[in-house]
Amino acid sequence: MGFSSRFLSVLLSGFGIAAPALAQQAAPVSALTRQFAPAQLRHDLEVLHQTVKAGHLGARTYHSPAYLDSCAAAVQAQLTQPLTEREFRALLRPYVAALGCGHTAVQASEASQAAAKRATPFVLPLQLAPVAGRLVVVATPGLRPGLLQPGDEVLALNQRPAPEVLQGMLRQVPSDGLNQTHALNAVRRNTYAYYANAFGLPEEHVLQVRAANGTERTLRLTAADVDTAQANLQARAARQPAPGRLLQRHGSNSLRLLPQDSSVAVLDLNTLSGSQKSFYKAAFRALQQRPVRALVLDLRDNGGGQAFGGNALLRYLLPAPFQFVFETGPEQRRVRRQLAMGFWERATPGLMSTNPLQTWQRGRHQFVFRFRPSRQLHYNGPVYVLTNGGTFSMASYVAAYLKHRAGATVVGEETGGGEAGSNAMLSGRLQLPETGQLVQFPVYRVVHQVPAGPDTGRGVLPTVPVTYSAADLVQGHDRDLATVLELIAARAAK
Repeated sequence: MGFSSRFLSVLLSGFGIAAPALAQQAAPVSALTRQFAPAQLRHDLEVLHQTVKAGHLGARTYHSPAYLDSCAAAVQAQLTQPLTEREFRALLRPYVAALGCGHTAVQASEASQAAAKRATPFVLPLQLAPVAGRLVVVATPGLRPGLLQPGDEVLALNQRPAPEVLQGMLRQVPSDGLNQTHALNAVRRNTYAYYANAFGLPEEHVLQVRAANGTERTLRLTAADVDTAQANLQARAARQPAPGRLLQRHGSNSLRLLPQDSSVAVLDLNTLSGSQKSFYKAAFRALQQRPVRALVLDLRDNGGGQAFGGNALLRYLLPAPFQFVFETGPEQRRVRRQLAMGFWERATPGLMSTNPLQTWQRGRHQFVFRFRPSRQLHYNGPVYVLTNGGTFSMASYVAAYLKHRAGATVVGEETGGGEAGSNAMLSGRLQLPETGQLVQFPVYRVVHQVPAGPDTGRGVLPTVPVTYSAADLVQGHDRDLATVLELIAARAAK
């Protein structure tokens, strides 16, 4: 697999999104440069829109059918000339984002995905942080030294002013509900991917830049200015865990004692999976054997994982039995027949039907799984949960349950995943007939059993919100953890 598609697959897999095929203007790859007539594009749009209205779980969750009709009409009005797949996807993604479902994504056709493996487009070697409407350079992975500095502000990119660039990228990101934290976080972590989604990848990039001292200049970047391999290594690096004494590790997940206060433990989870059960057991046994006065659960940039991995964790932290509930309806069953699925995906609904706890609520078929707290290794001390816009899917589920059912203090930013639930568990792929593009299409909804009131489309709101300045981001300050230590000290002083 070529660098660019391999890199994007890694970057975007945490969101449940396939890597986009990137347009390469100079590459003679027919699948990437082929154009489709407006009539073909309108046909694909109609198939997608009618399938969404027939059975997408988000079609009526946050907006009316009339609103979705208006979004489809807005796309159709732009289909006046031939477009490539990438250009068409750039128009479809805002429509998909209107569903308020971060698990629904438009992916390249199989032909374009294969072609992208052979393409080597010139990437944008920047990580840009949206701060108060500005685009601030946080990192320059692989860029030749001396051209840009962290802290520089990008005023315009390829003749587009920064606000237009930012909004164009944000419209490419599907999010749960109505919040924007997930999109803002995605743009910061994967700037060049979302820039490519929105605007393509030219053979060079022209930037208007303002330095920290206020001076402005124009900078022209070409492929000669970028070490692509180095960009790959830096951008793929996992978020570094908090420093301190390591007690347990499982892949990128770890349990540590803080160096400044060994009575505070940090359970840093970058993912949630069923294979972590032994790690959880060992971690909470280690906590039980030490005089730990507070536990910090770091769920920042945790894109989720397996449902029963999250529930396995909650058994050590929730004080009472709890339920995991997901549902579907007759509309989803009908639409499911139109979706491409693998063998186990097809078999899963049948396996779920053997679950003894099933009910019907509001015309929905619900499946209920019950869990009990761990008796021997349950942690009963204060819990602080760190969240940001990258806290998504099952990680948002965990944060919601800990906030509402365990009284945990959530510190940081609103989660990217919904507080009330999300469309997940099982997805198929709708293939658009003309372009062959694939739309990931969830057919179950996880319904969080938390007393949070009606679903307003928001993520889990922090108990103690934390705001980062551009300097904080550039210098790598961990204001979330610093805030937690202040809260722990204040609690001890009472």
